[in-house]
Amino acid sequence: MVSYTTDELMVCLLAREIKNNDLIIIGTATPLALVAYMLAKRTHAKDCILLSFYGGYLDTNFFEVSLDNYEEDSFKNSIGYWSSTEMYNSIILNGKVDIEFIRAAQIDMFGNINTSVIGDYYKPKVKLPGSAGHYDFCSTYKKIIIYMPKHNKSTFVKKVDFTAGAGFLNGYDSREKLGIKGGGPYKVISNLGVFDFDSYSKRMKILSLHPNVELKEVLDNTDFELLFNKVEKTIPPTEEELRLIREEIDKLGLRKLEFLSSKDRLKIIKEWISQKWKYYK
Repeated sequence: MVSYTTDELMVCLLAREIKNNDLIIIGTATPLALVAYMLAKRTHAKDCILLSFYGGYLDTNFFEVSLDNYEEDSFKNSIGYWSSTEMYNSIILNGKVDIEFIRAAQIDMFGNINTSVIGDYYKPKVKLPGSAGHYDFCSTYKKIIIYMPKHNKSTFVKKVDFTAGAGFLNGYDSREKLGIKGGGPYKVISNLGVFDFDSYSKRMKILSLHPNVELKEVLDNTDFELLFNKVEKTIPPTEEELRLIREEIDKLGLRKLEFLSSKDRLKIIKEWISQKWKYYK
């Protein structure tokens, strides 16, 4: 068996959720999700469509992921361009988006997510980037797939400090009672396993554990009670998936940034920029 890293496994798992002809939105600063889209585009879902909310790029074709040329490559490899307002009114609010991959700082047992603050909203311990429209997206898209690079009791929490994106609220039919549209959270993919939600209670349940991950490790690193019955083993990446990720899609390894602390991330980015400057000189 070919060895692989957790980031490569998560890329493959996200990519496998994309079906041919799916309409996909990817936000900024989510390289893992972008690499997953490119992998799906090169393999089983050649006709999936990416809409870039920031820039309005329509149906972005394959390109190698880079640190400094994302906007230029998106521009060159798209079939058209919309304003954000046109895209928002025509596509997003009409529920036409099939999937968005969202990385959250916190998630609870009902799939509510937090990307805004840690602690009290008015006196936060940590101020995060913000919802960036997540409440609208989680209330209109057909599938929200949340990915969590660090599965622990600080990220899988009993109650999110702030609801930036609505999951199944308090469970059962609480989402429907408020008239919230969209499919809501569909799956959660973490560095330990894959999860979905019980059809009745809407509580999170374990679908599969990644290779070399034990059930106890997942339970010990989750701050709420997970449901589980028959737990499968996650299917690892294929040799071809790994080759595409490493040799064609993400040679630089930008996907790994989402697993690092801000300090380590900044250090690596500075090193990459320094290497680029040497090239231009």
